[in-house]
Amino acid sequence: AHKRANNNTDSIDIEIKKQDGGYVYVVRDYGNSMDKNTIADVYVKLGKSDKRDSNNEHGGWGLGAASPLAYTDHFWIETWTEEEGHNIYRKWVQYIDPSRVGALSLLEEDEWIDGKTGTQVIIPFEKKDLAPVLDALNFYLSYTEAKYNFKSEIEDVNINISRLWYSHFGTNWAMYIHED
Repeated sequence: AHKRANNNTDSIDIEIKKQDGGYVYVVRDYGNSMDKNTIADVYVKLGKSDKRDSNNEHGGWGLGAASPLAYTDHFWIETWTEEEGHNIYRKWVQYIDPSRVGALSLLEEDEWIDGKTGTQVIIPFEKKDLAPVLDALNFYLSYTEAKYNFKSEIEDVNINISRLWYSHFGTNWAMYIHED
């Protein structure tokens, strides 16, 4: 989202905080965000990706937006968009309905006055899964070039990223992994 909006100044915000006896993992970008039609395409239609025709972006399989449902039965999406001269805030819930099919429902819609466009995803997880969530976050962030800002209100929670760099050679082959 940042890349598409040519946003080279804002960092992606990543936060882990307490909520309802467990934790939530929160990611906020400052891209162009999504209107109602776009969010339905991204979060409801599995196998459809707007990155499919690009070699310059990660993804393309149409599975990423629904991946939190592999862990939890619901998560929230908040969007801040500019539509026809209006700044619109929406809060959605993506959930597994009784038929075990994913569904998306609009919970809230209002105008917003101050701030930037973007999307925020909030994924709840259990306390017992804090270490694996941090391990996955460390792993993912070690491969991304995106700028990010991490914060947590939970004591002793931080991320320690060591970026892995690979050197590739040819003919008889050699591959080196460098850590900084």
